[in-house]
Amino acid sequence: MTTREIRRKLTVILSADVKGYSRLMGEDEEWTFRTLNIYKEVMRSLIQQHRGRIVDASGDNVLAEFASVVDAVQCAVEIQQVLRAKNAMLPENRRMEFRIGINLGDVIEEGEQIYGDGVNIAARLEGLSEAGGICISESAYQQIENKLPLRYEYLGEHQVKNIAKPVRVYRAQIEPEAVPSRAGGEKNAKPRQWQMAAMSLVIGVVIVAAAIMIWKFYISPAPQPEITSKEKITAPLPEKPFATMPPSAEVVPKEKIIPPSPQKVSKPAFLPAPKVEVTDERSMNNIRKNQDQSKEWEEMRKKTEEALKEIEKLKKEIGKREGEKVSQEKYAKAVNELNAMDWLKKGLVLRYRDKNNQEAMKAFDKAIEIDPDFARAYAVRAAIYNDWGQHQQALRESEQAIKLNPTLAWGFNTRGWAHIGLLNYQKAIEDLNKAIELDPKYTYPYCNRSWAYYMLKNYHQALDDANKAIELDHEFSYAYFRRGMAVASLNKFQDAIKDFDRAIELDPMFSWSFLQRGYTFLKLGKTEQALEDLKKAASLGNNDAQNYLKKKGIQW
Repeated sequence: MTTREIRRKLTVILSADVKGYSRLMGEDEEWTFRTLNIYKEVMRSLIQQHRGRIVDASGDNVLAEFASVVDAVQCAVEIQQVLRAKNAMLPENRRMEFRIGINLGDVIEEGEQIYGDGVNIAARLEGLSEAGGICISESAYQQIENKLPLRYEYLGEHQVKNIAKPVRVYRAQIEPEAVPSRAGGEKNAKPRQWQMAAMSLVIGVVIVAAAIMIWKFYISPAPQPEITSKEKITAPLPEKPFATMPPSAEVVPKEKIIPPSPQKVSKPAFLPAPKVEVTDERSMNNIRKNQDQSKEWEEMRKKTEEALKEIEKLKKEIGKREGEKVSQEKYAKAVNELNAMDWLKKGLVLRYRDKNNQEAMKAFDKAIEIDPDFARAYAVRAAIYNDWGQHQQALRESEQAIKLNPTLAWGFNTRGWAHIGLLNYQKAIEDLNKAIELDPKYTYPYCNRSWAYYMLKNYHQALDDANKAIELDHEFSYAYFRRGMAVASLNKFQDAIKDFDRAIELDPMFSWSFLQRGYTFLKLGKTEQALEDLKKAASLGNNDAQNYLKKKGIQW
């Protein structure tokens, strides 16, 4: 590189990495890789929202730059708050906590990359940060000390690797203060230790006393679980599932997947008939119904494949025919539009009946290739990205669907679930409200909105939405699962058990229903039943159940 090619600029650098990343990879490589990608997607979204850009995101590191220190620190605080909420739902040994360092410095710019001491100092500050914390350099602190409602603690001068002069370091408090801290350097940033200790002791005593009184007089404690030494259950299970969230409800209204026919039942199933032991007439009727619906799906697949073959023949005939060019073009366009619809139908069969998202995605890609303005194909493709945890991509796909068809309820439903995946619950509720406004009988937005309210701890509203979803579809397993979650959070454990029972009856392959029923059994003191459900959830591939049982040394 010649001197003329070197470009320098002053910029704000944010560097982040995962504390204990090697340990996480060693314990569960696949889970860590998947979780890291989800967390990076959240960080990428927040960085963009705060007018920053990602410079590099290799391995467990994220390097970004901002034009403003205020933007960078606000972004860092929001990143840590969002990731803290995600980590709160994970077992302690699986939490993925980022350390963040921020520096204002001079860098060398080459294309999209930046280099130099400015970047190196940010990386060293990141190393000085605690897990889930933020450290900033003095150059950044001088730009921000009075501009945000945060408190800063001066950590002194640190001699860091490959940097000649010591770096003066400040720790930013994550939670905002009611009153911004005053400028004034180290004295204002460092309260005396005895004051902090005394304050912590007083607050701790008050909290403990209040908790005891509330527990004693207002909460009727559930029976304690029996200690089963044989099975090694020695600690209570968490209130919520460890994973970020269970799979979303399906995107497409059931009644719109296949055009109605006189022989078609009102609500087609998306799974083959489960193999269950027949114990009563009701079970026999359920099996017959599922078998009939599976035959309908198979018939749908055959008709779709036959239609595709016919279309290929028609396209060949078009090339051979002689006649008016314009009419042939119109005819070809009509055939292509039909072809796109058939590819969509084929993708729906693959996704909802066969549970094969990879092949379904190929079918939806083909539909969009034929008709780039096919809004419904973008909406269902967004649903698959949501399933894969790629919520930012799902957001883009659903926005394209909405742009092409602003009255498409599917698009607002998938965008709402993408916002849930990115922890933007209020935005999710706005989108799901719109989906319901466009189609008041569309079951899935009620079910997804129930989960958004649940995550906001608005359990009564979550319960109302789950009830509405069940009212619209009495055989909607997701709705029973989410109603069970809501009523369990309202301490109505027996009602929760009934809802999880119904969810399992309707979908015996959905591991989350077993997991949550197991948690609820434990709260009721039914340890053996809890263990049975946890083992079942683990056998169905639920990572949360597997991690808990591994921790307790229990085989499944």
